[in-house]
Order: sequence, then C-alpha cells, then structure tokens
Amino acid sequence: MNSMFQAKNVCCVILTLGWLSLASSCQREAVTPPSVGDPVNHLVRFAEPNFIAGCFLRPAQVANDAFLGALPYEWLLPPSITLKRLQETGVEELAVFCGPSEPRGDIEWAAAARVSKPVDFPKFVQSWQRSDHLESELPAPAVHLDEFDGREFYKIPGGTFLPPPRKLGKLTLTNRDGEPDHQGIHVGRLDPYRQYIEGETKSSAIFTFESVAEKDLIDGCLPLECNLDVFRTGNHPEKEYSPALIQLRNPDSGLTSEPLRFDARDYVDLRFEIPRSQTVSGSDGRRKVDLLEDLVSHGRLEVVLRGGLSTIYLGVGANDIRIYRDAYEYVYVSGQEMIVASSKETLSRMLHASEDPSLLAGQLAQPNSDFVLAVNVPKESQRHVWENLLESVMPEVNSRLWGIRLAHLTATVRASDPSSARINVQFVDSASAEEVNSELDAAILAAKQQLPVYTRKTLGRILGIGGLLQIDFGGAGVSLPPHEGPGFQRQVNLLQGIFQDVLEKIEISQQGRRLSIDLEEPDRFGQLSDEEKMVIAEWELDQAMLLVEYERFQQSEARCAQATQICPEATHIWVMRAYHDSYQISHHFEGDIAKYSWIRRGIGVFLDRLEQSPTNADILWTLSYFIGSKIGNGDRADSLRQLFSQDEQLQARMSQWVELDETDSVELPVDNWRVAGQLADEALRQSEQATRPLNVRPFRLYLQPAWLQMGYAKQLSKNGRWEEAQAAWQEADKQFNRLLEHEFVYDWGKIRLEQVVQSRKNGDAVPDDKLNQIKRQQTLSRGWLMRCQAEQSENVQFARKSIELARNAESMQDEKLLNYRQGLMSLKLAWQEQPSMLIPFLNEFRSAANEYVELCEQFRLPKDNELAPLLETIWTNDTYRFFRPGRDISDIDLPDSVESADESA
Repeated sequence: MNSMFQAKNVCCVILTLGWLSLASSCQREAVTPPSVGDPVNHLVRFAEPNFIAGCFLRPAQVANDAFLGALPYEWLLPPSITLKRLQETGVEELAVFCGPSEPRGDIEWAAAARVSKPVDFPKFVQSWQRSDHLESELPAPAVHLDEFDGREFYKIPGGTFLPPPRKLGKLTLTNRDGEPDHQGIHVGRLDPYRQYIEGETKSSAIFTFESVAEKDLIDGCLPLECNLDVFRTGNHPEKEYSPALIQLRNPDSGLTSEPLRFDARDYVDLRFEIPRSQTVSGSDGRRKVDLLEDLVSHGRLEVVLRGGLSTIYLGVGANDIRIYRDAYEYVYVSGQEMIVASSKETLSRMLHASEDPSLLAGQLAQPNSDFVLAVNVPKESQRHVWENLLESVMPEVNSRLWGIRLAHLTATVRASDPSSARINVQFVDSASAEEVNSELDAAILAAKQQLPVYTRKTLGRILGIGGLLQIDFGGAGVSLPPHEGPGFQRQVNLLQGIFQDVLEKIEISQQGRRLSIDLEEPDRFGQLSDEEKMVIAEWELDQAMLLVEYERFQQSEARCAQATQICPEATHIWVMRAYHDSYQISHHFEGDIAKYSWIRRGIGVFLDRLEQSPTNADILWTLSYFIGSKIGNGDRADSLRQLFSQDEQLQARMSQWVELDETDSVELPVDNWRVAGQLADEALRQSEQATRPLNVRPFRLYLQPAWLQMGYAKQLSKNGRWEEAQAAWQEADKQFNRLLEHEFVYDWGKIRLEQVVQSRKNGDAVPDDKLNQIKRQQTLSRGWLMRCQAEQSENVQFARKSIELARNAESMQDEKLLNYRQGLMSLKLAWQEQPSMLIPFLNEFRSAANEYVELCEQFRLPKDNELAPLLETIWTNDTYRFFRPGRDISDIDLPDSVESADESA
C-alpha cells in the first residue's frame, strides 16, 4: 500500500469500516466455506451463484444509530442510493449484489428490497424520482410491462436504481508545453473537482481506458460521452463558437488519430459515435487505421482532449469523458418485495436462486444483523472479476495480497452492540494469511506515521475552500477556524488524536488461513468535545467531496448532512454544505430542472438550520445571497427564476421570514430578488437583537439590501423593463446613500463611509491595519452608487434600449448596425460627461462593441474613428482595477445626486 492509502484508507476508512470492501482472489487450494446463516426466508436469498459480493442493511436502524450512520456504506451501494432516500420511499431492508455479467464479463449489479407495504411499482418509481428532483416538473416515469421466462416484469431506463453502465478512464494532464502537469491552470473558479487546460496550446487532458475491446463498440463505433466546463476569457466573443478537439492515441506507439472537432458547451452531456475506421496523418501522408488493432495497445486506449482557441479553458474532472452503453433495468415485484437486475437473464436466475440459496446468501443472512458485507470468490474465474470490482469500488487499493489472495470475507455489525464489529477473513493458505497479517500491522504503523500529513492536508483542503468561498461571497457568513498558526495546528492535533485512538483499538488475530479483525469504538467517542466534533464534521465534508469525484452526488449530500448533524452550531459547516449542493454539484447537471433541484437543496439546507434557529442572522444573510445571486445571475437566470417563482413548496417553508405577498414583480409573482431583499432586511433586524458576535462582517451585513436591489434593477434592465428598472435603480441609489451615511461601530471607534479617512498617525480614528479595509469599502460603495446614478441618466438608458433593439431585431442587418451605433454613441456621451461613473460597468458593453465591429466588417465600412476611443476603453477596461484594495478614492468623481449629474452633463 502506498503511503497516502495507508493514511487515508487504512486509518480513516477503518474508522468507519470502509475498507471492508478490500478483498479478492486466491490460488487453487480448496478453501473451507465460511459460517453461514439461514437465508431461506431472508431477502438475501436472491443472490444467484454468479454473484461474488454483496451487502445487506436495514436503513432505519443504520441511520438512527450514530456509529452505524457513520459507515461509508456509499462505496458498497449504487450511487443513487442513500439511507434517507430508502427511508423516504419505505424501504425497510435492502440487499445489493454484484458479479460478472454474461456474456460481456463486466461487473453487473443487482438488488432486492423489501418495503413497508405491497408495491405499486409505477408509483414507487415516481416516489423514488421525487425524492431526488423537483416534484412539479418531473417527466412521467418510463415504466413498461413485459414478460420473460413465464413471469411479468417491469422494464425501466438504466441508471434508475443500479449504477449506469459506463467505463471510466484515468485522467492525467499536460501543461502548455506538453509536459506532465498535476494541477492544471487556475482560472479563479471554486471547483475542486475540475482542473483546467488552456486552449490552443499543448495543454491537454488525457483519459486512459483499460480493457477496451470489441464488446465496447456499438454498431461498429466507440461510444464516448463528454461533459465539460468551459471558461471563456473576457476577450472571447459572447456568442462565439468554442472549439474543442478529441483524438484517440495509442499509449505505447503514440499513433494518433486526426482530431474530432466539436463545440464545447457548459455541462452538456455530449455523445460521440467514434467510427472504428480512423485516419492518421504522418510524414507518409494520411492513411486509414483500425481503432482496435492500431490505436488500442494491450487493451489500453488514450482519449486526448484539447481546447481549440486561446480564449477558452476547458475544465475536466476524473469522469468527464467516459465510454457509455445504452441499457435498461428489469424489475420483478411480488407483494412487498422488489428484485432488480440489469438483464432479463440475471433476473430469472435470481428468482430461481431463491429456491436453493447460494453460499453468498448464507454469508449475508447473519441473524439479528443490521449491516453485513460478504465476499465469496472460491473460483479463479470469479477472482478476475473481483479485481475489477475492487478497483471500481476503491481504486486506491493497490495491495497485491488483498487483490489476489482472499477467498471469503464476512463483516457484521449489529445495532444492539454498535460499539464494535468483527471481520472474518479467509485466505487460500496460512502463508497468505500470515503475510497479510504482517502487512496490516505495517500499514497501521505507517498510517500512524502519516497522520500528521494526512490530517493537515484534509483540514487545509476544507478550510482553503472555505476561504475561497468567503472571497466568492464578498465576505460571506462563513467564520472559519484559522488556516495557519496555533489555532489550525490545534485542530490538526485533535483530528490526529481521534484517528490515533481508532488505530489503537484495532485487534488482528490469525489462526491458520483465517484472520479476525476486531474494531472497537474508542471511549472518547462517547464524550467528544465541541472542538473534536468540529474537526470530525470537517473531515466528513472532505469525504463528501471525494464522493463527488466518483459522481456519487446523492451520497455526497448525505455525507454533508452527517457533518451538520455532528456539529449543528457551526455556521461554516452549514454554509459549506449548502454551497456544495447549490454550486458544486449543480454544475454537473444539464437541464434547468436538474440544476434547480440541486440549487433548491442548498436553499433547503439553510431552511433546515433556520427551523432550528429562526433568528440566526448569519444564515439569513447567506440565504439571501444564494437566492439572489445563484438564481438571479448567469446565463440560465430567466429559467431558474421562473422555477423558483413556481416552487410553492419551497416558498411555504420561507413564509416564516418572508412576506410572500410583497415579493411580486412586474415579471414574476414571487421574484427571487425581492425574496432575497426581504431576507437581507430580516438578517439586519435580527443582527441588531443578537446576543452573540456575528460571523458576517458589518459592512457586508449593511451592504446586502442595496446590493440585492441593484441586482434586481440589473435584471429588469436586462429584460427590457425600462420603466420598472428606472424605479429600481432609484431605490438602489437611496439604499447605497444610506449605507454611506450609516455609522459603523467597531472596537476601535466609529466611522461613516462618507468620511474621508486617514491613518491614525494623522489624527484620524482608523487604525493603520484597518485603513486599507475601510478604503476598499468606501471604493466599493461609491462605485456601486455611481453605477446606480449612471443607469438613471438618459444617455445610458438610451444606449441600453438601442442595443437591446439591435440584439432582438428581426429586421435587416443594416438596421441592427444603426441601432448598435446609436446606442454606442449615446454611451460615448455619458462616458465623456462622467467617465468615472461608467468605469464600474463599462465592460458589460463588450459584446455589443464586438458585434458592432463585426457588422462594420460585414459591410466593409472604414474604421469608426468617432467611436474608436470608447471601443478601446470598453475592450481594455478592468473593473477589478477600479475596485482594487486601498485605492485612493480622491480621484473618483462622485456627484451629490442624480440631478447634479444631469446638470453637469
């Protein structure tokens, strides 16, 4: 085992029995069958003889027990299954099996479930879907009734219950010079799952697939699926094609196919049918090659992704390019039982197996057990399949002995005695068992030695993401423990001590070919301090992010929920959980309904906390940010705002803090921006009555209502609601003026942002170490105020209306050209009169400037010298330079009112 696996999976996964899935293979010696229970009337009786591994659990008992609920059952179940989802749909018992499929020889999954009442399967499928998506927008479930082997069964789309049939590759990167790269290029996005490659360079993402063969082809083509994030620089035209290239390459000879070019789109599942006949180019010209014979080497194939323009960066995760297969699931229903398989033949064998239960069924039928894991690989042919399964369940396992020498494994945990568990393992011979025993001792010792590094990296990763999240929110209600220094080291020491105690409680004994591993819960688990709970909760968040890498999204959210249960008073745990759902997971989904379902989950996380603590100003503030920014900004804002406006269930939950009757707008009956504004006002009211220090900084707290009002005004302007937008800008103007006039009280004194501030050495009240911060707050507030005032001017309004006419016109190109020029000329007048007022948002007109220049080129017009200075300023304008920390605000021309601005014009 490598050192990272020793620290991460022997230590942390042993902590929660996750490493129980380690198993596999042996030689030809006969092995003694393990002890078994009576499976005749047990749900596990459907384990047919081809299955080599399985697990059984009772969701309610596992979820309701603190120790059992921490088990990483996720790795042993299909990605769509969580304890909460099972409970919501009435599943009382669940058994999951896997083994080799026929005739492909790949890993095949199956399951059996017992529910609380007789199964109406179409309604059950609908209930299952509703537990994961937006209820009112779900399409009708695709459920078909069929017949096979004299029995009626249901046919449903693959991936409904069982893992979708896809082959994943191993991702590596190269930098712009073509050299190996482990980090990719940082583009400023908060996405720990994806890394970015630069377009039009040698920077690339390489996915290496194993065991590629004829069986992976469909109708003579290799089916690839691709889902990317596309980051476009400011110089990339808004509607410009975003080219990307895919090539197939032989990993040994380097022989590479000619590129397949396609339009890279954000988070859209693109499918390609790659013909078996490919073309390669070389010094001898172009020639045809066979994909399987010439580009695949010993079963290995590289798929190379590159960006086609220097203005785009492609974000890729470990599973973003994969080989897919179209498939179905087959379900037999009898009374309160359901049996699910990925083929009709497997389903039939499972039903027949119930009449004469297999050895695996006996292993799983342990009496009075609430969680059981079993592995049964007595035949050499089964062990090859188990090696593939082991790699997919826990790819970091690289121990040869666990990979090829195990014959049987049974692990049992009971809710009646949750403080300990026993794992019984049988190897093919005593020498193997002795060697594994020694290896485990060495691994545990190495894990103890690696604990300082592992715990520091784990907590550093979580706190680092939290720090970036603070920046993304402009100073959100995320009060994080220190990332460096004594406070951070104390957290590292606490987590290290917990894992150290766990490792000390592992007892391993050997008798011949058998190993017994006893896991006992440390005494300290019954009396954890608040600080210890905090670090465990942060570790849970780290495990949740790992699940996302394997597209186990529902299970990742369940792990985050575990974190908030462990430490319910920690605001930053709630915020990071909500951010995880609304931002990080939603990006993986295509379609507005699917994206919104995850965004609303994040909103629901905040509401869960508010129902426990209704006056929590930190949560109210951050919830207002989510509802305003995440729903109201971006390319899909119109659709997401519509879904939010129709979401009566979510609105009902918010009614305790929001007067819904007062959130109507000219566009929507319940407008997200107005809801967010009310929540920000409520956060402000609650902060004034709070008896404890708030996590939200005072400036951000008082800024939020004005900032959200500005967002609402921008939305109305964008959608051409000019009259209503004018009123919204006026209200935002008033709110920013109130912000500047507000007296902020700090422990070092009082200050209004309208004041001119100097350092304390010059007699002012602001300490030197706070001066830069106060000046930045002034710059931000005054810059946004100038934006509000500029938007009310006739020239800017006329510019926006003309540009909107140009974009929406169904008229001839010459009319579009005229509207663009009239709009830009009006903008030029505003810019000449008050250049500082336009600086904060001049870059928003960049796409209009690009489109105008393109039309000029189409008409072969000479350079527009009259607009040239404005266009150059638009293209080179840097909003961030205007808002940089510590800028001297004395050069900002700030009129006292809209009227004075108009007079100066």
